[in-house]
Amino acid sequence: GTRDTNPGPSPFKDGKTAALKTVAFFRDRLWFSASDVVFSSRAGDYTDLWLDDPGLIIDSDPIDIAASSNKYTPITAMVPFNEYMFVNTNADTQYELMGSENQITPFTAELQPMTFYSTAPLVKPRTLGNNIFFYDKQRLYLYLGRGGSLSTAIELSQHCPNYLPVNYGAVAVATAQDTMIAADADIPGRLVMYTTRYQGDQVLQNALYEYTITGDPVSMNVWENELYLVSKLNDEYTIQRLSMRQPEEQVPRLDNRRSLRLYFKDSPLDAADVVDPALAVGFNAYFDAALGQTTIRLPYRYDEDGMTIVSSNDFGDAAFVSATIVPGSVTQGNGYTEVVIKNVIQLTPPDDGAMIWVGTDYTSYAELSQQFVRDGDNNPQEGVLNLASMITRHFDTGNYDILTQRRGRPTQTILADYADREGNAALRTAMTSFVAPRSDTSVDSNFTLPNLEYQGELTSKILGFSDKVRVFIASDYWTPMNITNITIRGKFKATSSSVL
Repeated sequence: GTRDTNPGPSPFKDGKTAALKTVAFFRDRLWFSASDVVFSSRAGDYTDLWLDDPGLIIDSDPIDIAASSNKYTPITAMVPFNEYMFVNTNADTQYELMGSENQITPFTAELQPMTFYSTAPLVKPRTLGNNIFFYDKQRLYLYLGRGGSLSTAIELSQHCPNYLPVNYGAVAVATAQDTMIAADADIPGRLVMYTTRYQGDQVLQNALYEYTITGDPVSMNVWENELYLVSKLNDEYTIQRLSMRQPEEQVPRLDNRRSLRLYFKDSPLDAADVVDPALAVGFNAYFDAALGQTTIRLPYRYDEDGMTIVSSNDFGDAAFVSATIVPGSVTQGNGYTEVVIKNVIQLTPPDDGAMIWVGTDYTSYAELSQQFVRDGDNNPQEGVLNLASMITRHFDTGNYDILTQRRGRPTQTILADYADREGNAALRTAMTSFVAPRSDTSVDSNFTLPNLEYQGELTSKILGFSDKVRVFIASDYWTPMNITNITIRGKFKATSSSVL
């Protein structure tokens, strides 16, 4: 052919230039989009974008098709999926590229508008299992695909309005955990996750929740059961890893967690002592019997704020010892951190060295939604619900706390005050604590030695109207918190008046 009879892709016709926006592989073709046009290579040849014979078009020839129908719809993403390719635009229209009798050829290909939802402009739709998800401002949608004559999408975030970000950063998918992960572009370090649990072809449970990390994630991806992030903090970039599976019960719940074997020296540490004993035989700890203190040199950087040291001669032993750090003793050296801990006679080394975990503590919490009395069709009934108590059942659990805030008391910042619960008398009156049994009460130690309770329950007082009370389950301990069942007791009066 000639430039007139066989000009190639229409976005470049008559010598025009156009930016390629998206690229995808689908049905043995390489697909491109430019502006509102989708075009492909020849079937089986990703480099051939021209007709063999413009006078005789065959099924394997390139495909060129425009998306716009009643309005201009520039294409932002193409997602191959099952029997069709999902095409998203920034004009509140979603298309399916499909063909007749499951054949997509120059004769049968069409871009059919299916749904009309606004979408986040910089986040492409993601596949998870047998579904397609796409984000919008503070919304998450599940695309249902072709369903007879009606095709639609369901908003999954309707039960948590304004919880998702307005603007999105990096997005990742954890397929094995049925989880969507999105970074909040407006709040550095905030990761919002959506997890689904299925039973057959039905959604049994779903949940939105968040993680807070150090730094601002600029890129992330899931490999097997780990989420890897590249984050920016000030002018530095770091690589972080988050486990997407529950760790073993005997592993302390700490952020930035590292394990280290201590080799004790008979005299104080000096500059000649090695930082990393894995690289050379040397010492990285000194026990001062007169002061009852141990100096430890860590081969990585830690700040004193939130730093936690947990020791165990055997990582499989649940009887950890939480060390008390001497205030102001954390110092930074050339590639190492030195810290002094006190009252740690248990760290007197065996012949092969003592083992410790080092990390930073964090607070994990869940706030219960407002409670309702529902009828047989799961519809809330009108009336007044006075909550009396709550029973939480747990499994393989250490310490945790139940916080109750009634009519805004004791404060409006109950979680901020949780860190100062020892000195906050008003908070302690609104808190019920579960303390796991000590693993060995015969040990003479100034530390608490929390163990894990295999299974048990805790009864907490709520004593408030359901619309005036907030209930939190919180833990900043380094032991696991695993709540398996919640039962709430109260009295309900079916009346429209708030006066009992």
